[in-house]
Amino acid sequence: MGTRINYQTDLDKMNEQERKKLQTEIEEMNEQERKKLQTEVEDEDEAKYLELVRARFEREARLGRGGNEGYVQKPPETKTILGVQRLAQKFLEDEILQYELYLFSINEKRSEDSETIQGLRGYLMYLYDDFDDGNYSEIQNFIDQYTNNEDANQDTAYYKILEKYFAKARIDSLNAMIDLYFDKTYKYTTNDDNLNVTIDDFRKSNTLKKLLLLRKWTNDKTKARQKNVDYLIKVIKNEYSSANKEYNKDQIAWQIYERMEDLTSYDNIRKNYMIGWEDI
Repeated sequence: MGTRINYQTDLDKMNEQERKKLQTEIEEMNEQERKKLQTEVEDEDEAKYLELVRARFEREARLGRGGNEGYVQKPPETKTILGVQRLAQKFLEDEILQYELYLFSINEKRSEDSETIQGLRGYLMYLYDDFDDGNYSEIQNFIDQYTNNEDANQDTAYYKILEKYFAKARIDSLNAMIDLYFDKTYKYTTNDDNLNVTIDDFRKSNTLKKLLLLRKWTNDKTKARQKNVDYLIKVIKNEYSSANKEYNKDQIAWQIYERMEDLTSYDNIRKNYMIGWEDI
């Protein structure tokens, strides 16, 4: 009888050689090298480090760890402060880019009294009030959008950090928009959106329409209420000044609420009708 070739034995030898080779590669990446790699990439490109981690998990899985050779173990997802910062920065720059392109489509005299600037400053005041009170509802939809709803639990530390950084990004974006309106520039660092689109595509953005508050009051009742509030602000501020008394927004709002014949809430007056009250 001829010599029988044992294919299974040859295959086992080849697998064993491959396992030893992979094991050697992993062991050669000593602790010092891993720390060096992590330090080099974590500030500039954390994604590269995570890719190295994934590669190592795959190598270990190919070695058959856990008794299941060939199974590729998925590394645990990590949520880091650097990741939060990148998401917030992307959100900030997306908002600024929409606004910068929008400016090409408007035709108004550039001044502090313009509709655009009044809308931006008004929105800033509104956000300052909400954020000071710990109310982040205005930016929670954006958080869900930029995280793909990956963590809807608003009680987690991760979500709280997201709220803080997205709130700051929203405030910073509005201030940058005011600067852009008066011909200053903004240096982008993360946004690489395709600009081969029409200006109208950006003008139709729901975010931008809300941001600018271009049509804040759409009926005669709310327009008349705004005029009445503006008038009372002047009167009440003069009264305090004549009596050599200091005043703040809350005091002025309460006085307006008590004197107005038009029935509306104190909170509505304070948040929505006292935009720019210091300059009136």
